[in-house]
Amino acid sequence: MTMSTARKETETPVTAPDAFLTAAFHAPCRSLALPCDMNTLSAELSAADAPAFVWTKVAGPDDPAFTPLTEMGFRVAVEEITYERPADAPAPAATADPGFTVRKITQDAAAREAAIAEELGDLACDNLTTSRFHQDPLVPDAVACEIKKRWAMNFFTGKRGQEMYVACAADGNAVGFN
Repeated sequence: MTMSTARKETETPVTAPDAFLTAAFHAPCRSLALPCDMNTLSAELSAADAPAFVWTKVAGPDDPAFTPLTEMGFRVAVEEITYERPADAPAPAATADPGFTVRKITQDAAAREAAIAEELGDLACDNLTTSRFHQDPLVPDAVACEIKKRWAMNFFTGKRGQEMYVACAADGNAVGFN
């Protein structure tokens, strides 16, 4: 009888490939969905073929995953605030013309509107400078900029979002989007 001491791969990975970030960083990137088995995560991060970048979202310092992730080297890159308005709240008062128009582009119309994609990509690159990538000292600003540009432009290729709202100044130039 022979026995092998080789490690047997029996655990399912707790991270998943992130093709978008892998292309942007030119290195393996993965996302982590919580909750997860922290021992499995630790093993993945210690493996020879460990990803170069792993991201996840936690609710905050009170989240049970916060401390173990911090101990594994994860750190807060960005904190987000969510505003909400109750559905039964009165509508906001109408305001004077803000000097721009807002239009909705649906995913069905995105390909026909692709001419604006580069302009919105440049707008994202130049203005979305507080992202988790810009806040990470290990991510060069040029890479962070490219990520935000691609992220915005991906709407027009069907890779992101169902609709986009675009604000344009009186001269027709895009000044914002969501």
